[in-house]
Amino acid sequence: MKNTECVNSVCVVKECKAGFNVVNGICFSLPVVKLVSKDPVATSPAPQLDVKVVGDDFVVSANTKPVLEVQKSTTDLSKVVIQEQGSKIVVQGLVGVKHYLYISDTKGNGVFVCPSATSLEQVKTGCVGQKTYTKGACTAPDCTFDGAVYKVLVSGSGGDENPPVCAESIYKGYCQGSVSVNESIDCNGVVKINPNFGKFDCATIGRECATYDIPPLGLFSHCVLGNTQPSGTCTPGPTGKKVCAPDDYGHIYFADGVTNADCTVGPKKIITNPGTYYQGSYIDGKQCGYGDASPLCLPDKGCCAPHFSPSTCQGDITINQTVSDCASGSTTTKIDCSTFGTKYGGTYKYGCVDQLGCRECGKPICEKVSMQDPNNQWEEKVGALQVGYGSGCASSVTPLGTWKDTGKKVTGSACP
Repeated sequence: MKNTECVNSVCVVKECKAGFNVVNGICFSLPVVKLVSKDPVATSPAPQLDVKVVGDDFVVSANTKPVLEVQKSTTDLSKVVIQEQGSKIVVQGLVGVKHYLYISDTKGNGVFVCPSATSLEQVKTGCVGQKTYTKGACTAPDCTFDGAVYKVLVSGSGGDENPPVCAESIYKGYCQGSVSVNESIDCNGVVKINPNFGKFDCATIGRECATYDIPPLGLFSHCVLGNTQPSGTCTPGPTGKKVCAPDDYGHIYFADGVTNADCTVGPKKIITNPGTYYQGSYIDGKQCGYGDASPLCLPDKGCCAPHFSPSTCQGDITINQTVSDCASGSTTTKIDCSTFGTKYGGTYKYGCVDQLGCRECGKPICEKVSMQDPNNQWEEKVGALQVGYGSGCASSVTPLGTWKDTGKKVTGSACP
């Protein structure tokens, strides 16, 4: 078959076999591109295909949008099928052949690739061998980014944009009478009882329910001091149950419960210096923390303060896991450090640092090298990381003289 190609009014006739067209003097066959509607009933019209030469490669476009890039040596794409559904794309027929996929990033959260996907249904987060690319983790030649589309080097696979980056458990707390209820709402809008803070009747510890807001995590419900007290005839002494109660300074304790002479129920206390001017008392139990009894402590269960695992970074994304002693499972929170400053009304720029999470760009990263007081449970241990300030690590991070400069600074895609 004779094909004619005209460039700048100069036309060239080239003999190509059936199904091939001439592109820059090379016979080239286009792949089959199918646009799949998200509505199972609807159908999408066949796209208008085009091919251009960019450097040493052919770039195939569907309705002017680039979808695939292959080397000039790969000229026969007649058996290649490309399916697109929104930002999701999968290629069939190029296994073992290096090529680039163009994946749109409409939400600014990056994209992912499923290396062994052969259908649109197999392109999903958590696929075998998943590779994730973000602005902070996209480097040539394997990955380039133009602000809206990622061009990713693959070998027979599919890809899609990443799901929204948000706190996987945004909290919604409320009161049902004296009962404190804390729910979690994940990124897909699924509502469930929060595994860490859950549901608790404040009346069991003589308190009332109230709510408070903790941006950006959401609204929490908790127990506050109330006037609920048991009344009637009672026998003072141990109750056989464990209670949660504050001392005079607001520290929450998990302790043995006792019934007092006035029939109120409280924690077991130890009297010090009885009968003297210095007489005092303290709760005989385990200290859970400082603040409100819920969610720091649950009666008959124990201290429930959540433990935060060290932050890890995936590009600009900081990931934290929260585990409670009183609940099974964990809560995962993800925050994009590249938008952290502007999201909450600030002007500072942030990058992600392992162990620390989002930290201000350009600050020196310091490492703990010695202990000022090895017996101090609050002092950070050797090997811990922290960020320093203008005067440097040794003289700006306390305890002074126990930190060294690692020679690294906080970086990220939002950093100047």
